[in-house]
Amino acid sequence: MLLFMKKIVYMMAINYYEKSIVEFTEAQNLMYEHQNLGNLYRVLASQLKVKQEYPDINSNEIINLTKQMENTRIQSAGLFSYKRGEKVRNDAYRVEQAEIGFSSKMLIGTDNVNDCLTIIIRDPDTHKTALAHIDSHTDASSLELIFERMPQGADLEAKIVGASYRDDPNTTEDNRWAEIGQSNIYKVLDFLENKNIKILSSDILEGSQPTAIVVDPKTFDIVEAIPNVPNPDKYIANMKIHAIIGERPLRIAFDLTSSSERGPILLRAQETNVLKSQYLEKSEIELKDLFQSWGDSDAQVPRSVHGNMQLSNAYMNAQEQLAEKLDEKLTQLKAEGVEVDEIERRDILDALSESSVYIGENSDLANKPLFDFIQNDLFDISDGYYELRIADLQDIEFTDQPYQVIKLDQIEQTMQLAQDYIWTPDNNIKLN
Repeated sequence: MLLFMKKIVYMMAINYYEKSIVEFTEAQNLMYEHQNLGNLYRVLASQLKVKQEYPDINSNEIINLTKQMENTRIQSAGLFSYKRGEKVRNDAYRVEQAEIGFSSKMLIGTDNVNDCLTIIIRDPDTHKTALAHIDSHTDASSLELIFERMPQGADLEAKIVGASYRDDPNTTEDNRWAEIGQSNIYKVLDFLENKNIKILSSDILEGSQPTAIVVDPKTFDIVEAIPNVPNPDKYIANMKIHAIIGERPLRIAFDLTSSSERGPILLRAQETNVLKSQYLEKSEIELKDLFQSWGDSDAQVPRSVHGNMQLSNAYMNAQEQLAEKLDEKLTQLKAEGVEVDEIERRDILDALSESSVYIGENSDLANKPLFDFIQNDLFDISDGYYELRIADLQDIEFTDQPYQVIKLDQIEQTMQLAQDYIWTPDNNIKLN
């Protein structure tokens, strides 16, 4: 009997070992595939750069190379998240870095946590749950946004995941990760010290904890998986990190308890200046060289280039809208006998381009205070002359992450759609 039990244990160990080898091999293959895509992108970019320097080259060759680069970039960006062979949850809403998401029924999550810190705060009575992805540039006081939106007087619970680093104190890179992770933990715990909140679990400061998590607000169960409900502004939100000036507040990405709409992304005045001075109007080749010179790996460069192109386009779209609003106002002023010449118009646009502006989903609604300022307050008219109130741009109060309220039946349809997915936490890596 004892020999039989030993054989059973031995067979279980062999099966577990073989399963681990398969999982490890799959993760390694994904990593190598990602690196190969990065190398392919680099080769294609070099070819394109050479061909662009010779005007006699057939334009179709350049077009074909550009298409190959685009396909490679899309594949590389899609593969980037697969670091540890995590499962993908197509019914979980994504919270990007430096964002907060709210939900009471729908699954929410985040990925690429690494040395960042994820804190999940929940009201056990209503199941309203907030997930925040905090990095080293996050102003911890902006966590107050969570408590402002939670039921008053609730006995809140929290779980913390992140601040990971490879446990090798002999390497400079690991020491840097450890310092950043510890700093993120300290500032969050300092903020929570005076809050009525109970921390149920913490999975932090190790090299093996998840870098991608999904939480079920109804049960407060956390699994290791990549949230994948599409975020149309994913690359814009992540790329904004490159334009950081000092500490920045968390932004509310969505609140599924009131709407399925995502909030727009605010570019502060300092960030628009960084965008214009360092990124705007650069070619893909120039951007690639720029990111590589900053130490981005070959695998990350395509994603950085793609994100910057989206960020720049979103910013230019916002500037075009500002120009349209200004021209509408100038047409009105001309009809009233007030003339503004082209040089003055350009100077006004330059001043407007220095202001904060929303980009991305629902940005039109969010920028309404700025549009209203151009229409009503920018020009101070007296006796046919005008003075500009440019200095007042910095005093504009933007709307607080507006959400378009949608009909209840739409919310119920969305929830039913999510429930159609099979929710099987046993098939994921379950956390305490």
